[in-house]
Amino acid sequence: MWKRILLLVSATIMLITFTTACATEQNGITTKQVNDTVSIPVIKNENGRFVSLRKLAGIMGYQMAYDDTGTWMNLGGNDVQYSISAKQPIGKIGDQERLLTQTPIETRDDLLIPDSTVSEMFQEELKYFITGDKMMLYAFPELTPDGADYQFKDAASTRLPDDQSVFNPLPSPIVNSENKLTRIAIDKVITQAQTFIGVPYLFGAKSFETTKRFDCSSFTQYIYSKQGLKLPRSSRDQALQGIAVSRQMLKPGDLMFFYVPGRFRSNSIIGHVGLYIGNGQMIHATPSAPSGVKITSINSSYWQQKFLKARRVATAI
Repeated sequence: MWKRILLLVSATIMLITFTTACATEQNGITTKQVNDTVSIPVIKNENGRFVSLRKLAGIMGYQMAYDDTGTWMNLGGNDVQYSISAKQPIGKIGDQERLLTQTPIETRDDLLIPDSTVSEMFQEELKYFITGDKMMLYAFPELTPDGADYQFKDAASTRLPDDQSVFNPLPSPIVNSENKLTRIAIDKVITQAQTFIGVPYLFGAKSFETTKRFDCSSFTQYIYSKQGLKLPRSSRDQALQGIAVSRQMLKPGDLMFFYVPGRFRSNSIIGHVGLYIGNGQMIHATPSAPSGVKITSINSSYWQQKFLKARRVATAI
């Protein structure tokens, strides 16, 4: 009896702690704690505790759909960031597989995932605790830049001093050497990318030849493949390719990576990629209206503050 009372009091204290809004500022960066928690039902059976993946994806603001085989359930912002097998205890973060503790339960249009899978797959995005028949979810604190110059610039305009810090939750040190990069016709990459303006967006799009659709990372992967450069499928893994460049040292052909804002989305996790084409513009496949492949000016407060890093995956012939 006393153990139950102590557990209830402990859970109540945790809930009060996590539903308190706060903000601290240090070195021009504001850290904002989430101001509430959200709960989803816990389903208990002889195999353990489960939650609806569809409800979890809805809270996180993610798109969700089975792949073409009906084997993997995909989730993500503007491309697939997570995949969970409906048949085996296996998940994917980006393109990287990881072994899970338990296999989910497949229903008509959903997966019931064990509570262990929530931490194994989404520990970078959120935390949780279970009280009674509810899973209480809360996000990590967010970092918000304050009062600095976040303009994007071409490499020929201004060199950023090596010792100048730039707000970037995923650090991208300036690298001058491009000797290890594949040399290709970058101008052809840009020209070909522009021929696809207006192609519809499709989350988790497979081969363009099959679907005639792109999501953000399948678009950049496809465009570079036409010039003989192989990139991983997901934006997360594309962000590990090539060399890092500053937002003020951009060149046409650079890949630009952003987080996708949302109530329970981390602002340090890549959720979108675009192809820089010069003069403060990128071309990308986006679900934002009007959806599809389009050219966007990136020197707006939205893109400046959502930027995480840029990578140069090839250099011009």
